[in-house]
Amino acid sequence: MKNLADRNAISRALMEIWDEVNRECLMKSRGTSMLPLIEEGSEVTIQYTPPKDIKVGDIVAFRRSAHIVIHRVIRKYTFNGKVYFIEKGDNTFDSTAISEDVIIGKVIQIKRTNTTIKLDQGFWAMISQIMGIYGYISNLIFNKACFIKNKLAGKRKIFFTTLGYRGFKIFTSGVSIILINVGHIFQKRIR
Repeated sequence: MKNLADRNAISRALMEIWDEVNRECLMKSRGTSMLPLIEEGSEVTIQYTPPKDIKVGDIVAFRRSAHIVIHRVIRKYTFNGKVYFIEKGDNTFDSTAISEDVIIGKVIQIKRTNTTIKLDQGFWAMISQIMGIYGYISNLIFNKACFIKNKLAGKRKIFFTTLGYRGFKIFTSGVSIILINVGHIFQKRIR
């Protein structure tokens, strides 16, 4: 337990330093929440970006407890003078609201095994915006479907909702894969 507490303290100290220096940093990604764009082990470049300059579709790094999470912004709004974002992994249905206070920066580059993707340039900037809008719409549809299912069937699992969930997951993953592959095709043609 002490080792975990030490790691959390080190993480918090590093995040405080990051807040003060406002620079770029490289990080290796962990997890699958941003598949198919960010694969496990991809190297991401995070650049400090003021929250007011972050747009729907941007991929941001933010603090959650002692961890750094990288997800896409699917909505941005202001409440009581403070900027908030709805974030979501491309490979998940879960979304949460985060405040500008936890934002570390924006992911501007992803290095994968055979390619480097510059998210703030050309076609990838447009793909990011489309993915952000698509993420918001798919999240809205999923949440409405869950609401309707809960009203009709309560907590009971019913075959059609399980089938619908899996079908929707396959469909949204398919759209993401198509958009990412279109980005790769255009990136190769531009070179």
